[in-house]
Amino acid sequence: SNSFQKQVAIKLNANKKGLRKYNISIAPVKNEISTQNNSETIYVDVLDAKQKILVLYEAPHPDIAVIKQSIEANKNYEVKASLVSDIASVKPPDYNLVILYQLTSASNGAIQNLVKSKIPLWYFVGGQTDLGNFNNQQKVNRITSNRLELQEVFAQPTTDFTAFTLSDSSRRKINSLPPLMAPYGSYAVPQPGNVLLKQRIGTVTTPFPLLSFADDGGRRVGVLAGEGLWRWQLAEYQTYSNHHTLEEIFGQGVQYLTANANRQRFIVYTVK
Repeated sequence: SNSFQKQVAIKLNANKKGLRKYNISIAPVKNEISTQNNSETIYVDVLDAKQKILVLYEAPHPDIAVIKQSIEANKNYEVKASLVSDIASVKPPDYNLVILYQLTSASNGAIQNLVKSKIPLWYFVGGQTDLGNFNNQQKVNRITSNRLELQEVFAQPTTDFTAFTLSDSSRRKINSLPPLMAPYGSYAVPQPGNVLLKQRIGTVTTPFPLLSFADDGGRRVGVLAGEGLWRWQLAEYQTYSNHHTLEEIFGQGVQYLTANANRQRFIVYTVK
């Protein structure tokens, strides 16, 4: 017809590392006015994306299994979960990303060398988190609370996050997922573009971040300010018989945090 859209999926083999150049073109149709937009050149940087992720925790929690399963859905990611007390034996410098799950003040001394290093960190905040140490260790998100209480918060995807993109289907699913439990208090609002998910309390969308990512002094840091991911996993499977949304959130998050920022090129197209 005169106006229509069609999506065509093309799978390419990433069998060689490096910058690859692809030309995409379609044949002109009869009486086509202009054929200048019938071709496009794109560049794909193929990386060796095999990454090792370490999850450090102090006490068992069902969220830890959800984190591990969601990340390992990508065959390029290998996850090890370990108690903070065993940090000396697991050697964090051997990993590309360390996830700190609800660490209390008791773990502050054990992770000082890790915090001072340049290894990317992903903080998971909940009822056991020592907020004082958490605020001192990173600048992506600051939480001020005078009482140890949690409140139900729903996830609301933002529109100005630019580090990576979630699919439309995942964004729709996120709106219908059950609430997480986030610390009650005041949240510093990060810079625009750093927040992937905001907190929605009841029907009111707040400016408070639920999931945010940023570059913190040359190190990439992520913060999820809520616990109860096991509810998301059960709810998504009950409704959709898959875990695609969680797998996409963690897959994209890990990819952003472990990517070498120096490899992100600004590509300019010249005009003839």
